[in-house]
Amino acid sequence: MKPILTLNLTVAVAGLLVGTLTASAAEPTFQSWAKTPPMGWNSWDCYSAGVRESNVIANADYMAQFLKPHGWDIITLDIQWYEPLAQTTAYRRGAVLELDATATQPGGVSVSLADIGFSGPVKVGDLWNHKDLGAFTDVFAPEINSHGAGFYRVQPQN
Repeated sequence: MKPILTLNLTVAVAGLLVGTLTASAAEPTFQSWAKTPPMGWNSWDCYSAGVRESNVIANADYMAQFLKPHGWDIITLDIQWYEPLAQTTAYRRGAVLELDATATQPGGVSVSLADIGFSGPVKVGDLWNHKDLGAFTDVFAPEINSHGAGFYRVQPQN
């Protein structure tokens, strides 16, 4: 029986040594990129294909008031926001989309920064094209290619 006890103690000591060595290793650089994963709200998760502007604004207001202090800072307006008769999780085959009538030319989307919870200047980055778009004070109005999309980060300017 004594050899089994010795073996168990050796394993326990080896485990402590490995734990000590792991704890003292330097943190990899990629771990400093973000202290949390991206945290936010996505319209599809709650409303599927039937999201309305009022739904998005109500959820953004709630998030700005209660969740932003905890790091929640992303609002994603997902698919089907441009389908005026969408009301369920199902897609309507052959639906006429609001963008179809004017989608032959690039268009603009205008966002009041105060409406999405910002006061004062903000800096905007285009995350898909890896570009700093500069500072904005009242309105952010990117040009979007027809049937296109944009992916932007808006944050207070320091």
